[in-house]
Amino acid sequence: MNLFENKRAAALTGVFTLAFAGLMAYGFSVSSTAGDLIKEGEEARKALKSKTEATLPPDKATVAALNSATKSLAEQVTALKKELVPYVKTCKKLTVDSTKNKEVFGPKHLESARSWLDKKSNGCTRPGGDGFTFGLDRNFNERQDAANEYTTPFLLFQLNAARTLAGYIADSGAVSIDRMYCEPVPTEEDGARTALHIEIGFTAKRGAIPPDAKEFNTPFTKVLNAIQEGNGVIVSREGKIDEGNDKAPVKYFFVIKGITAVANGNYEDKDEKYEAPAQVAGSESTEITETIAKLVVGNPEDTVRYNLVVEAVYFSPSEN
Repeated sequence: MNLFENKRAAALTGVFTLAFAGLMAYGFSVSSTAGDLIKEGEEARKALKSKTEATLPPDKATVAALNSATKSLAEQVTALKKELVPYVKTCKKLTVDSTKNKEVFGPKHLESARSWLDKKSNGCTRPGGDGFTFGLDRNFNERQDAANEYTTPFLLFQLNAARTLAGYIADSGAVSIDRMYCEPVPTEEDGARTALHIEIGFTAKRGAIPPDAKEFNTPFTKVLNAIQEGNGVIVSREGKIDEGNDKAPVKYFFVIKGITAVANGNYEDKDEKYEAPAQVAGSESTEITETIAKLVVGNPEDTVRYNLVVEAVYFSPSEN
């Protein structure tokens, strides 16, 4: 290799060396900048997290809002307890009286309840005659259960609640009570209250709304309104009726869970409606009539079979 070639090789080596050194310097600079940016981002994330998760001391505005919400909630709880007082007292009375009198639940209670319903029937019939038990076990017509603080009070509540619902139906002017079924609903974990599942089937006239009527007051609506009010009485084994008083009215806490209504199918056919077909342009007019629609309207005197599912709530005296 001559001298000229040596110089050229040395020059190229120098150029590559400078280029490599520059590339390394640039890479180091970029790497340092990226590291700084990552570090700044991590610090910003920590700062944001500390602010979002910080527990701030309450100021006057937040304290006032919390106090107002607490007061409002306490007022609502107090109002609810006040509304429940009549229902609790009804259940308590059944418990206290049965315990004090050492009552034995049995046929006499059912006889008194049937006698009471018959006096209110106003023509409303019930199934089963003397075998009707208001949805209770039919065995109660022949046997008696030993009285105790758990069984007897609830059986009395069950009988009186079911009998009260049957009374609503009789008062409404219904034609018949067709069936009743009762079954206790599983209690809550604390056992403080128990719900009673009641199914009622009855037949009543559909009813009509007079032109000047201010409300829809058919037998069915009378029953619904009565259930909502929950007013009732207590019938004892001897047939005595406790109507309650202003200080401790007899009231039952009823909740409607389901409703069905099936008409008996006796419809009143109205006159058929006819309409002449439209004349086609250019053709001679024809007077051919054809049936367009047939109006089928229910008669207010038709009877309807109603089925209600109601829950009656039993409040333990320990809640009072």
